[in-house]
Amino acid sequence: MQKLEEKLKQVNHLKSYLQQTALEPADINPYLESVGSAPLQNKQKAAQVLLRPGISLNDMQQHTPTLHHLNALEKEICEQAEIQIKYETYINKEKEMVKKMNELENLSIPDNFNFEKLVSLSAEARQKFSKIKPRTLGQASRISGVSPSDVQILMVYMGR
Repeated sequence: MQKLEEKLKQVNHLKSYLQQTALEPADINPYLESVGSAPLQNKQKAAQVLLRPGISLNDMQQHTPTLHHLNALEKEICEQAEIQIKYETYINKEKEMVKKMNELENLSIPDNFNFEKLVSLSAEARQKFSKIKPRTLGQASRISGVSPSDVQILMVYMGR
């Protein structure tokens, strides 16, 4: 457990370092140009540069003097920090969606709701909603064959 806690601490420390460390265009541009990425015009945080397609932390460490000292870190720490930085936006969106779904779990769907008029829904979702007649958005989200996007469409139509 202590090893795991230490690893998490190191990953968080590295993420924080990359989010605070500004890279000079002169230091990073040769690397960016070598991988076909647009050069920087101004200083930019290392974490922001890492978000670009085709850019890896390992390569940035090798080609950027400001980041050379990171080579001393375990490979796993660097990989985990890179993954978390690259996917943080997506993870936050999913967390927000989960929060929204929890809030809407008990939002009632009227008994006489006409699912057939929602042409944005998939045909399968319209059929299943019409047949099963879920009473809440939570129930609708758990129907087999109904995609999350179908539930979102229903959520939007119902006014959230």
